[in-house]
Amino acid sequence: MTKRADNGDESARDRLIGLGRRSISKSYYPELRRRVEELELFRSLLDQIQDAIFIVDVASGMVLDVAGATQERFGCDAEQLKGRPFADLLPDYVGRYVREMFGSESGVVRMETKLCCPGCSETVPVDLSIQIPEGQHPLRAVVVARDISDRKRAEEALRTINQELERRVLQRTRELDKANQAKSEFLSVVSHELRTPLTSIIGFAKIMRKRLDRTILPALAENHEEMVPMLKKMEDNLNVMVSEGDRLGGLINDLLDVAKLETGHMEYHTSRVEVRDLLERSGQAVSGLFEDADIELNITVEQGLPWLEGDRDRLMQVVINLLSNAAKYADGKPIELSAGMSDNMVRVSVRDHGPGVPQHLRRAIFRKFVTDTGEEATKARVKGTGLGLAICRHIVEAHGGRIGVRDPEDGGSEFSFTLPPAGTD
Repeated sequence: MTKRADNGDESARDRLIGLGRRSISKSYYPELRRRVEELELFRSLLDQIQDAIFIVDVASGMVLDVAGATQERFGCDAEQLKGRPFADLLPDYVGRYVREMFGSESGVVRMETKLCCPGCSETVPVDLSIQIPEGQHPLRAVVVARDISDRKRAEEALRTINQELERRVLQRTRELDKANQAKSEFLSVVSHELRTPLTSIIGFAKIMRKRLDRTILPALAENHEEMVPMLKKMEDNLNVMVSEGDRLGGLINDLLDVAKLETGHMEYHTSRVEVRDLLERSGQAVSGLFEDADIELNITVEQGLPWLEGDRDRLMQVVINLLSNAAKYADGKPIELSAGMSDNMVRVSVRDHGPGVPQHLRRAIFRKFVTDTGEEATKARVKGTGLGLAICRHIVEAHGGRIGVRDPEDGGSEFSFTLPPAGTD
């Protein structure tokens, strides 16, 4: 009876823990076998990926298990890694950080570092991801190391290419600077050489015109009337020579100014400048041009304007250039020259009522050798060289200001520049 009881108790115990013959054959064994097969399949899949996976005990920092491409990608034997401190596979400063992280039970950390297996002479750059899942006892860290050698080689190759490009760009920039300096020096020399004979030509042309007008024409008019038309034609030709000579002289002066600006040799003689005086002197300088073109110039200066600090002659050059440009397109309509305050800056404006400046030229016209080639240019009395506004921009910016142009709603153009008042930065 006892034996049967014992057998009965054993059978009952086996059934209780799920090891009875009937349970093994019909319940637990197939399920366990299926789970084991799934785990083996999952493990084989892990071994085929290109990353190395480490299971690390958080408390001790020891590697408990290894999967993935440790041998193929990193040259490490998985069995040699088990039981080793994971921090020993990393550079010292990274290993210390990982130990501290394990101690603080952090969540997920990613970093770029290097992995060095025991016995390996070379380190492998890796993208390291460390995750400590919550709720496990004892805590296990899942570390995934991805080999980024190819990416690092590509980055190094790209860095080498960039350095070579930068070297070539720097070399080319130096060559261009030398060429630009040589060009500026050439312009300066040629301009100086041209100015001397040009001054003589214009001077003699003016003398000839004066003698022809005062002496020769009156004398011939009495005795040789038939020669008067021919002499009048000669006088007209002399007038053209003087006019074109003056224009060529202005171009030479502009080239000299450009050469000085580009080489940094433009000199500024600073003094205190009263705004009303600046505008009135500029207006007087172009009075002959405005009278010839029958254009009215209106000057308006706001009361109480602060003084400016700068080169009076250079600032007059800016205003005169803007007035001369306005006269080209005024078509007989008045031009307004005004000054006032705008955002704590002194603002000087030249307003005409001509055709305006096309939108695509409003920034370009302040660069060298840019001129208006559209319909508006055909209305100009005198064609420009494209240097005046570029020189104006350099002068204004050298005085700490800005220059620009806008088209008012009622038509025309308004060129203006702003300068800081004297005594301000």
